[in-house]
This record gives sequence, C-alpha cells and structure tokens, in this order.
Amino acid sequence: AAGAPLGVILAWVPKPNRNSSVVSPLPDGWLPCNGRRITQGPWVGGVTPDLNTAGRFLRGGTEDEALQMQEDQIKRHLHEDQGHSHGCSASSTASSHNHGCSASSKASSHIHTYQKTSETNAGGAGGVCGTDNGKCDDPDTFAYNTRNTGSSTVSVSTSCSTSSSTVPVSTTCKTSPKTSGIGNVSPAARSGAETRPLNMKVVFIMKCWEKSTRIGE
Repeated sequence: AAGAPLGVILAWVPKPNRNSSVVSPLPDGWLPCNGRRITQGPWVGGVTPDLNTAGRFLRGGTEDEALQMQEDQIKRHLHEDQGHSHGCSASSTASSHNHGCSASSKASSHIHTYQKTSETNAGGAGGVCGTDNGKCDDPDTFAYNTRNTGSSTVSVSTSCSTSSSTVPVSTTCKTSPKTSGIGNVSPAARSGAETRPLNMKVVFIMKCWEKSTRIGE
C-alpha cells in the first residue's frame, strides 16, 4: 500500500493460515485498529479506532460521518397477526325461586227438585192400603206434588294468577388453551447470541504515518 494516504484501513492477516508458524510483522507506519496509541507522524498522541476488539464491520459514510461508531440494532417492523379463536364450553345455573299466587273462588247457586206424596182420603180402617189386584178393602189414593229445595251453593271454580318473576341465571365459560405455533429457531439452523453473515475474521490496520526514509535507501 505504498503511497496510500494516512487513515487508510486495510484488512490484514499476519500469516497465510491459522496453523502457520511464520508470522509477518506490520510494515512501518501501520498500526492495528484496536485503540493503539499513535507514536509518530502528524497524528501522534491519538489512538486508532477499536475495530478488532469489538469485531466491528466497516460501513461507508460521508466525511462528516467517518469514525462514527454504531451499535447493533433491529429495524423497526411489524408482525401481522392473522387472528385466531377460542372454543368455549359454557354451563348455566339458575337460582331457585317461588311464584306467588292470588286465588279467587266462585260458586254457582242451584236447586234440587223432589216429589212430595200426600194421602188424599186418609179416612177408613187400617193403614195405608193400595189398590193392587183388588186385595185392599179400603184402598187409599195419593197426591204427588213436585217441589224444589232451597237455593244451595255447591259447585266451586277456582282461578289463580301468579305474580311476575325474574329468574337470575349465571353462566360461566371456560376457553380451551390455544398457542400461536411460533417457537424458537429450528434446531437444524445455526443460532447463537448474534446475527451475522458468513465471514472470516481479519485484523484491520490503519496507516498512521509515512514510512521513515533513511539516507541511501
């Protein structure tokens, strides 16, 4: 990166693979982006941005936004609920009550008819004798008179009207449990404490001063 301006940040690895024992040092003028203090050049006394310790990604922005750190977040969004229903099995109980009754009775008057018998020729000997087959020496005759008894009340009809009554009923309903079916991440998926794409970790380095020039080089 010869001729690169100050502040250039590059991805760098110190060795070709993780098992290699050959480690290359950083070239002069470059420091790791881990908050390291700058000891030379026009930025002496400053520090490099800490990208490596926190495992931060680089993101484009304007000059005014350069070096601005942003925390992880989730974009605001909505989950649409399609709605569901609960089944209900209800039972009702009614409290006991009484109906009042005001009764009235009405009797109709009526009479009985009967016949009164009286002897018309009470004289003569012996007792009362009829004329049956000529066997009575002194036959008697009778008069029949139809008469009525006095008025009498016998038949009774009764009517009863109940008073208006309200029956209080209490109803209880128990809903059956329902679940939305939304669970955790499928066991087949890789999951953990962060959301990330496929990646490889590198060391970010930043050019902090120009390479020293020695006489004769």
